[in-house]
Amino acid sequence: MTITNVRNILFISIGVILSANVSAAKPTGGKVTYATQDALDAESSKRLAVDENLRSAIESETTARGVADTALQGAIDAEGVARSKADSIESSARSAAISGEATARKGADDLEKTTREKAISNEKTAREAADSSESSTRLVADAALAVMVNNEKSARIAADSDLAQQILNIPAPVFYEVGGAGPAGGIVFYTDELGVHGLEAMREKIIPMFSSHYVWGELGVRVAVSSNGIGAGQNNTVAMVISSPVATSDAAKGCASAQANYTKIYAGYERYGDWYLPSGDELEKLRTSDVIDFSSGFYWTSNQASVDTAYAMGGLGNSVNLVERDKNAIGTGTWCIRSF
Repeated sequence: MTITNVRNILFISIGVILSANVSAAKPTGGKVTYATQDALDAESSKRLAVDENLRSAIESETTARGVADTALQGAIDAEGVARSKADSIESSARSAAISGEATARKGADDLEKTTREKAISNEKTAREAADSSESSTRLVADAALAVMVNNEKSARIAADSDLAQQILNIPAPVFYEVGGAGPAGGIVFYTDELGVHGLEAMREKIIPMFSSHYVWGELGVRVAVSSNGIGAGQNNTVAMVISSPVATSDAAKGCASAQANYTKIYAGYERYGDWYLPSGDELEKLRTSDVIDFSSGFYWTSNQASVDTAYAMGGLGNSVNLVERDKNAIGTGTWCIRSF
């Protein structure tokens, strides 16, 4: 609704109000006196004056309102123009921002594309270089491996040749039999099943010294090792030599030092320094082999019985006994043996 329409409605309302006031002032009865008529006329004149003043005030207000409406309309129009300009500026700014963003995005996309292409190119170059380096390394490694294989092959051929030569140089085994000569020239009294290894004893009549009368050892001295069995006499002899006083000439020392006292015990045979006093079992093997005559006396074993006594074997005729004798007893023979 415009300002003019509002003003017309206001004038119509005021006219209606004034007409009602005039009608209300007229008397409704019969006669009217002159005094009453004068009062009514005065009241009517007064009301007309008031109404005129009200009309003037309304017209002034209407005029003022028209000016205000005009000013308001001017302000509205100005605001519309300003808003239109602002919208235009905002639209231009938005268009510029969108264009700038599109340009920036395109630049970023182009940069990312260029960076990716460069990275892919660099990776390709690096891979090609790595492949080339790996290929060169493999070639070098293959060449080195080939050299190693050839060297190993040559070494194996040489080792096989040396082994074959060593096999050819291995002397043929010597077979021994009971009653024959041993490696050191003694008399063989025991062999294994093949006849390659066994025991040999000194020949008493060739070296009488070793069948003479040695004492076994000192009284009151206990030997740390004193075992029985085939092969035990060697360890027993070592223990006897260790526990024996230096000045004592006992049977163990006599056997152990046999090679030191003679260049060769038997002419034509190798020199060996491992003769020893036999254990009881070894001396029994010697006795039962029938290569040595045990009927003439007793012979020391390397087995002690106590700190003061040791075992000796022998007897008269066919009677053979294992007896205890004092370690310093005189009259007991010594028969040295060795293993091979």
